[in-house]
Amino acid sequence: MSTRSQIKVKGSEIMIYKHSDGYPSEVMPTLEKVMKQFIKERGNEPDYALAQIMRAFARRDEKRRKEGLKRNDSFSSIYEEPSMTGWGLDCVQHGDIEYLYKVDLEEGIILIKDLWNDDVRGVSIK
Repeated sequence: MSTRSQIKVKGSEIMIYKHSDGYPSEVMPTLEKVMKQFIKERGNEPDYALAQIMRAFARRDEKRRKEGLKRNDSFSSIYEEPSMTGWGLDCVQHGDIEYLYKVDLEEGIILIKDLWNDDVRGVSIK
């Protein structure tokens, strides 16, 4: 089963949907890094932040794809061509997500909501 998640930036109606691998250990390293840089360089511009989040994950995924092609192992076939699945944009919260990441650029925090376990924690991005 996929671990679905969404990323919302306060001040924007659009959310990023991640169809699988949406757990914090997979999402947070990239999200935290790009949002720290974004706040430093741009400040509080939610729609631009969403674009930079998508860009950061696309670059990360392409790097992984290329690294997978270099390996000659049983998993290399899944990296042969870029995938057109896994990511989306939406204006509503999906009912099947496990994690909701809420980025607040003004406060400099990412709230991680584990919707299945009713748990919330915050990570500073300032």
